[in-house]
Amino acid sequence: GRGKESDLCEALRCLGQALHTLEDFPAHSNYCELVLIDMEERRGQHSPIFPHVGTETILKLENGQFSRPKPGERHDSRAKYVWPLVTGTFGGVDFLHSVLGEANDHFTQ
Repeated sequence: GRGKESDLCEALRCLGQALHTLEDFPAHSNYCELVLIDMEERRGQHSPIFPHVGTETILKLENGQFSRPKPGERHDSRAKYVWPLVTGTFGGVDFLHSVLGEANDHFTQ
């Protein structure tokens, strides 16, 4: 038989929540900036993109091991230098929208 209309509504609501979670990752992390930086570096160019982390957080990857470059250390062409991925960077407007949206969901149910 046919499913209940309320079951369909609940399924669509859950799907929306899951898709919102996927949207939050690039929206509230520095992932997109890191991809743009990597694309520039693969072309042999210095990237002007800001990675949204401190300048001392860059990591050196060599022979499968991460290490922190020493201050003033020149970049070694045999190593890959990467910025850390950070999440949870919400602005004030995002926080307010999240709180108001959650309250609205509770009022409409």
